[in-house]
Amino acid sequence: MTRADLSRDEYSESLNVLMQSGSEETHNTEACADKALIDVGQEQKYKAVFECANDIILLIDRSGTVIDVNERLTEIGGYERDEVVGKNIRDLGGIMTPKSMALIVNGFIKRVGNVRLVPYEVEMIKKNGEILTFEISSRPLKKEGVVIGDLAILRDVTERKLTEQALKASEHNFRNSMDSSFLGIRIVNIDGRYLYSNQAFLDIFGYENIEEAITNPPRELYTPESYLDFTSRLNKIKRGEPVPDTMEVDIMRKDGSLRHLQLFYKLVFWDGKQQYQTLYNDITDLKQAEKRLEQAAREWRTTFDSITDLISIHDKDNRFMRVNKAVADMLNTTPKELIGKYCHEVMHCAKTPPANCPHLQTLATGKPAVLECLNSSLGAHFHESTSPLFNEKGEVTGSIIIARDVTLQKQIDEQLMVTERLASIGELSSGIAHELNNPLTSVIGFSQLLMEGDVPADIKEELSTVYTEAQRAATIVKNLLTFARKHTPVKQLSQINKVVEDVLRLRTYEQKVNNIEIEKHLAENLPDIMMDHFQMQQCFLNIVVNAEFAMLEAHRQGKLVITTEQVDNLVRITFTDDGPGIPKENLQRIFNPFFTTKEVGKGTGLGLSICHGIVVEHGGKIFARSEKGQGATLVVELPLND
Repeated sequence: MTRADLSRDEYSESLNVLMQSGSEETHNTEACADKALIDVGQEQKYKAVFECANDIILLIDRSGTVIDVNERLTEIGGYERDEVVGKNIRDLGGIMTPKSMALIVNGFIKRVGNVRLVPYEVEMIKKNGEILTFEISSRPLKKEGVVIGDLAILRDVTERKLTEQALKASEHNFRNSMDSSFLGIRIVNIDGRYLYSNQAFLDIFGYENIEEAITNPPRELYTPESYLDFTSRLNKIKRGEPVPDTMEVDIMRKDGSLRHLQLFYKLVFWDGKQQYQTLYNDITDLKQAEKRLEQAAREWRTTFDSITDLISIHDKDNRFMRVNKAVADMLNTTPKELIGKYCHEVMHCAKTPPANCPHLQTLATGKPAVLECLNSSLGAHFHESTSPLFNEKGEVTGSIIIARDVTLQKQIDEQLMVTERLASIGELSSGIAHELNNPLTSVIGFSQLLMEGDVPADIKEELSTVYTEAQRAATIVKNLLTFARKHTPVKQLSQINKVVEDVLRLRTYEQKVNNIEIEKHLAENLPDIMMDHFQMQQCFLNIVVNAEFAMLEAHRQGKLVITTEQVDNLVRITFTDDGPGIPKENLQRIFNPFFTTKEVGKGTGLGLSICHGIVVEHGGKIFARSEKGQGATLVVELPLND
C-alpha cells in the first residue's frame, strides 16, 4: 500500500488519529495551521498539521512499509523523504541502531496486533553520524474497526536524556561527596521521616547501622541542657519565629563519651522535593583545644602581669600594643587605658622619644639595645633592654621593652660609696688619734711632774689647767678611737645610759662652742638590754648631730632634752630639740635612704636611714613626732631581754 492507495477519508482518518495522539506539540501545530489555513479544506488542514509538527511522524501500512513521513525527518536526521518512504521498517538499519531496530520491529508487530504499547526510546543515526535519542509513541490506524496500518511519532529527547544523565551523574557525585564527607549529614522530609544519612553521621552518634539511627533519633542522645535548647528552637520554628541556621549541642554517645556538636540546618531539594538537611560537625577536639588555648592565655597573662619588671610591647610608632600590670600600676592606671598611647608621652611627658631611646635604636639596627637612664618625670632610674619584633618578611615591626626600676639599687650603691668614705674617714681619724695620743701623753706626764715640783702657786694653778685640759683631750681621743675602731658586730648586755653618755662626751666641744644646751633625764636602775654597743652609739650620734644641725640652722643655738625610761617591757630613749620641726608631709619619709631636706653638701640623707636599720635589727622601732615650728622628737624603743 502506498500513500496514493489511501482514500481521502482514510488519509484524513490517519491524520485524525495523529490529532488525537496526545502530542502537545501536535496540538500546538494544529493551532498554527488554523491560523494559516483558514479558508482551505479539511484535508489541507490535516496535511498542514502533518508537515508542521515538531516531531517526526511516520505512516506505516500493515506490512511495515513507510507510506509517508513529514519534513522533520530531513530537518532533524538529515535524510530525504524518498530515503524512507516506500521502504519497509526492517530495511531502516542504516538509520536506526541495531538495538533500536529490534525494538521498532517488535513494537510494530505488537501494535498491528492491536496491542497498545507504552512509549519507549530508540536511537537514530543522523546522516552526519551523530546519534540522537527519540521517544516513540504510536497508535494503530483503523478503518471500520480493522487495523490498516500504524501511526508512529518520534519525539527528539536527546537533550532531555543528556540532562537526565547529567542530573544522575551530579546526584551520584553528590551522594559520593556526602558519603566521603567528615561532616555528618542527615536528610528528613517535612514530617521528620528519615530519607538519607552518611557514614560520618553514624560514626558521630555511635550508631551501628541506619536502622538504629531511624529508630533512635539523634535528639534522644542530647544532654538535658542541649535538649531544652533543641526543643526551644523547634517551638520557635513552629511559631514562625526566626532562628539562627546553626546551634551547638552536647550528646552522650552509646559508649558513654560526651561530644560537642555544631549543627547546621538547611532546606535542600532531594528526589525533586524540598527536604530538611542537618549537618553535624563534631567540634569536641576544637572546643578542647580552645579551652587549652584560653587556659594557656590566662596563664600567660597571669605570668606576664606577675612580673615586677615593666614589660611593654611597642609598634613602629612607639605606641603601646600591650603592657603588663607593673607598668599600669606605676602610672596609676590600667593596661587597657594605655593601649594605643605613645610611650614617650606617657613615660617622659614629651612629644617625641628621647634621643637615646632604645626602641629607636632597635628599629634602626634590628638588634637588641640596652640603656640605663634617669626618668626625670617619674623620678626613678631604669635599666631598659629592648628586643626586636619581626614580621613574616623579616622586617622589624616593633620592639619588646623590659625596664627594671634600679632606683633603690642606685641608692644602695651610693650608700655603699658613702659608707666606704666614712670607713676611710674612720681609719684617718684613728691615725690622727694615735698621733695625738703621744704628745698628749707627754703633756699630761710633764705637767703632772711639774705640779709635784717646787713651783710658785700661780704657776702650779696654770699647770693644773694644762693637765686637766690635756686629760679631757685624751678622753676625746679615746672616744674617737673607740668609735672609729673596726669590730665585728656583737650583741651583749649593755646599759643604754652609758651609750648616751659616750655620745655626749664625743659632742661636748661642738655643743659648747655652738651654744647647745643638753638636758638629761636618764632613769636610774634601767635593766641591761642585749645590743651592739657601737651600733647603738652610731645611731644615737646620728640623731644628736641631726638635732644640733636643725637648731643651729633655725636660731644659732638650742636645747636638746634626752630622756631614758622603762615602759612595760621596753626601754624608750627620747631626743627632743627646739628646732623648726619636721613638716607633716616629710614625717613618713625621713627614714628613707637619701631623703634629706638639707642643702647640697650638708647632708647625704643616710643618717636616719642607718638609724632605722640599726634599731630594726635590734627588734625595736624608731619614729618621729613633730609639728612645724615647735621642734621635733625622735623616739627609739628597744625591747627588754626575755
